[in-house]
Amino acid sequence: MAAIGVALIGQQVGGVFLSPTHSGAVGAFLVVPFAMLASRIKTSPPAIVMMLAAFWALVPGALSFESLGEAAGEGDIMTLGTAFAAIFSIALGTLIGFSVYATINSRRGR
Repeated sequence: MAAIGVALIGQQVGGVFLSPTHSGAVGAFLVVPFAMLASRIKTSPPAIVMMLAAFWALVPGALSFESLGEAAGEGDIMTLGTAFAAIFSIALGTLIGFSVYATINSRRGR
């Protein structure tokens, strides 16, 4: 639940500086280090479980699947492009978050 909260708060903060399509990247970026660190707690779930739950919470917030379904039916290319941009921005935020975490963690281990 905490990972989902971190992701949604990050998305809200990202919405202040970025478009709604790209605000999910900030939430995804923040949830990766949080999940990796929180998974070290003895009773917590694995990091991938927390990240997956957060990803599921971010995607509907970044776009509306109802409008996506309507766009697919009508052939609206702009709406479909926006939906794909939202999903890819969340994936990119996850990738960057993991890269930053892995870099910091490897330097700390030395």
